[in-house]
Amino acid sequence: MLERIAPAIAKGLVKRKEQGNESPLNIIACENMVRGTTQLKGHVMNALPEDAKAWVEEHVGFVDSAVDRIVPPSASATNDPLEVTVETFSEWIVDKTQFKGTLPNIPGMELTDNLMAFVERKLFTLNTGHAITAYLGKLAGHQTIRDAILDEKIRAVVKGGNGRKWCSIDQALRL
Repeated sequence: MLERIAPAIAKGLVKRKEQGNESPLNIIACENMVRGTTQLKGHVMNALPEDAKAWVEEHVGFVDSAVDRIVPPSASATNDPLEVTVETFSEWIVDKTQFKGTLPNIPGMELTDNLMAFVERKLFTLNTGHAITAYLGKLAGHQTIRDAILDEKIRAVVKGGNGRKWCSIDQALRL
């Protein structure tokens, strides 16, 4: 998806340069991927004409982030295609070292100079729980993650492990 939107972003940045807009601009791709904005930057840079690349490097911050906000599938009661249901927990950690200009004050955004520590924590805690559920579910003969996590024995193992993982990972990463 990022490579598909990069040409439009590149065109907008060229127009910004042509208009003489020298104020810094920061782009944050809130994708569920490691260093998503860095990947987006590569696609944007490939879509730029050569004479715009140095200007973009100087004026545009491509800021990586780690997003943890689950949007479960739901049947809309209103049939509104724009309605979105989200879980109450959310975390948005942003690499403050990649900004151009003044750091923004955005509600819900947590700035860090060690983004990868948060990414690793997320991968170990969230993804490990998913993997444990899948592996134990397969061994127990379940066909879906949903069936596996509804199994009381599997749920107890997964829930029991997450608390211990949080403690040890936070200590290891010094968060």
